[in-house]
Amino acid sequence: VADVLIPAIHKANTQSILHTITTSFNRQLVTVLQEAHRQSGPFSLKHFTSFALFSSSMTAIFGESFPIDIYDDTMLVDRDAYFLFTPPLSFFAFSAHRAQSRIQTRLLNYMSPWIDTHGNQDIDGVSIHGNDVLRGLTSSQMPLRDQAGALQAYIWAIYTNISNLSFWLFAHLLADPTSYERLQEEVDHGVETEFMNAGKTLIDDAHPGVIGGPSFRLLGSAVKEIGRLYMLPASYRTANADVEFPSTGASDEPETFWARKGDIVVANITGMHWDEQWFEDPLSFRVDRFFDVTADQKRYLS
Repeated sequence: VADVLIPAIHKANTQSILHTITTSFNRQLVTVLQEAHRQSGPFSLKHFTSFALFSSSMTAIFGESFPIDIYDDTMLVDRDAYFLFTPPLSFFAFSAHRAQSRIQTRLLNYMSPWIDTHGNQDIDGVSIHGNDVLRGLTSSQMPLRDQAGALQAYIWAIYTNISNLSFWLFAHLLADPTSYERLQEEVDHGVETEFMNAGKTLIDDAHPGVIGGPSFRLLGSAVKEIGRLYMLPASYRTANADVEFPSTGASDEPETFWARKGDIVVANITGMHWDEQWFEDPLSFRVDRFFDVTADQKRYLS
């Protein structure tokens, strides 16, 4: 599973892949937002952001035939993940196990065109990256149920951080009217400058890379700041030699511990992001924290 999933997840986070699905993602997102606008409130901010992003990203990557109706079960599994994957608590996660079974059944049905061709063909209407993932899974030697489980894990891995960060960004901005107004002013001006033609209509195929440019500096800072506070990082490294790490024990006395060659090392990136040694007032959201920082300051954001 790891041989298929890890490269796929890594590739999914590259700008080149993200840019290829942006137009499809944007169109689906507009459709979801317009539908929400026609409904009467109030809305749950968590549900609103989560469903909009889930629907848009899954459709952009995996096409119109992807079973968006697994959303509720996906959220249930995400909510109960700690119990689901922690023995002996897993035995009692009855609803999560049932939801996981339903998800995998729906995904197996969706994967059938790739399964039938043994992963040797692309399917029309699916992004290049989506086809790469599904061909990789269905041409593997894994049992069918494991293929569906691996696809479920892939979906969770690429989606959960986006959903989590989007919710917290909106939540902080709604609680901070001054930052909200500053960011809205920049985005309005940036969209008009970068994404509209002379007739004041949106350009469908405008390159999304401009969002990382000077017209959206405050937005870039806000995204980095919300990532610093809330991202769920998974930074795994394999030690290629025996390494001695300095540390401080409970008594504040210097200690050391070793990672042996071949050991998997997981960095506590969240701890670093919340450490006042690297970030002033680390538990506060500052929309402009990364608006204009030096390379030395930025290097502590992992």
